[in-house]
Parts: sequence; structure tokens; C-alpha cells
Amino acid sequence: MMEEIGMLRHAQTYGNLNRQLSHYDTQISPEWKERLTQRAQSNKGKFDGFVLVSNGQPRCREVYDVLSAYNTLSAGIIDTRFDERNFWIFAEQTKEDVIEFLQLAYPELYELLWDKFSRWMDQELVDVFWKPLYESNNSVRNRVETALIDVMDNQFPWKNLLIITSSGVLRNLQALLLSKTTQEFDDFLEEQTGYNKIPNLAYTNFIRDESSVKYQLQYFNRYDDNERL
Repeated sequence: MMEEIGMLRHAQTYGNLNRQLSHYDTQISPEWKERLTQRAQSNKGKFDGFVLVSNGQPRCREVYDVLSAYNTLSAGIIDTRFDERNFWIFAEQTKEDVIEFLQLAYPELYELLWDKFSRWMDQELVDVFWKPLYESNNSVRNRVETALIDVMDNQFPWKNLLIITSSGVLRNLQALLLSKTTQEFDDFLEEQTGYNKIPNLAYTNFIRDESSVKYQLQYFNRYDDNERL
């Protein structure tokens, strides 16, 4: 028996073009909705028998709705534990705005991290009242790991899964299954693909059989072909 876990980033929203999204969400753009629909049509039935899992945000639920129309699913659920990181005080700001603020607030740390946004998000930064500035990466990793284990082992054991979510969550999910830290994953992503972020509608999947404990990587953030979404 083979088990597959697929992961798909949502289609592009207007907010993706110029600001950092979080729980403050927008729907996917009409152009990308059309692109998504065309790809779903050309891949009709590819996810037959899968359990489709979407986070609770509109941009992912729209993808969920489109794929549901072109595949015969064994089940489908909405699970907010796979929601994107909450950026709190930085919600709806651009990455450049966030880095500019952090450079002024943490000049010594900036000497180490420079403008690498993901490295900043890995830090546990707090304000003068010791309140976190944003949901830390450790918090994101812990909640998505808990959610993944629950969905895989308790809700749908040995079922093929397709998880639709956002890049920050995918970064952690893929790092977990590759047994890497998020920083190691960032390096691996760039080595394997030549880009340093997970593109919209990029597809990754892992497989394993009954004799294996670990998952094997099969496709890694593919987005420019029709073999899989």
C-alpha cells in the first residue's frame, strides 16, 4: 500500500503582488482563477480518491472549490490549523516595510540577517512589553506538525492527502517531512529549484509504503507543467 501527501500553494491574489498577507485575506485574482481552472480541467481526475484539506483562508478555499469540481474525492475538510502565519502588527505591510522597521529596531541583529525576510521570521522578537511582534516560526511549525499528524494518523490513516495552504506553512510542512530546519529547507529549495520562494500553485508531494517510516520526496515545488497541479 502506498500513501501520498501532496501540497499545493494557493493561486495568486492581488495582495501577493505588493503586501504581506496573513489572516487578513483577499481572494485570488480573476486571471489566476482562470489559470487554476484550466489546469484543473487538464488534470481532471488526478486527485480522485484523495482527501482534500484546505486551510480556512479564502484564497485557499477557492482552490479547494475548483479542485473539488474536477476530482472525485474520498473526503474534504477545512482545517484552520494550516492557516498562514499571523503577522499581527505587520499584517498587510510589504516585506520591505517590515525589514526597514526591524533594521531600525534591531540594528545589531540586522548585521547578521540583513534583508533575508524568512530569517527574520525565524526570530523570536518581542516588543517592550514582551509581547511577540508576530507569530513565531516555532509556533507555526508546532501547530502545523500537530495538525499534520492528526490528519494523517487519526482522521485519515493511509489515505492520500492534498493540502492547500500558504507558503509559510508549506515551508514548515516540507521541512518537517524532509527532516530539515526551516533554514536548511530554504537552502535546499534554492539548490533544487533556483528560486528562493514557493511559487503560486507550486505542487510538491511525498510518498511512502507500508514498509517505510519516512516519506520520500517525489515532486518538489513544480508549477510549470501539467503533469500535476
